[in-house]
Amino acid sequence: MDHAVVLTQIKDYFTYRVLDGVEEELEEYTPLLDWGFINSLEIAHLVAFIHETYGLDVPPEKMVPAVFQNLHTITAMVMEVSELAVH
Repeated sequence: MDHAVVLTQIKDYFTYRVLDGVEEELEEYTPLLDWGFINSLEIAHLVAFIHETYGLDVPPEKMVPAVFQNLHTITAMVMEVSELAVH
């Protein structure tokens, strides 16, 4: 799994499913929680997207606010869960 590809896919997810196609302010370190771009319902949808797209189940210990702070932290979590699934 390539980090840049996952980051782009997660950004596209937010751009089109959460922000209705508006990406002008969405960067890798945009504070998603602080700016209200993500809430508990959106996290549930994102976790479903991760499962559908990558075949990964996000473990309960990763369901914490720190993981969903920005696109970078979400991508890092996907990469980490992917690595764990391989081993």
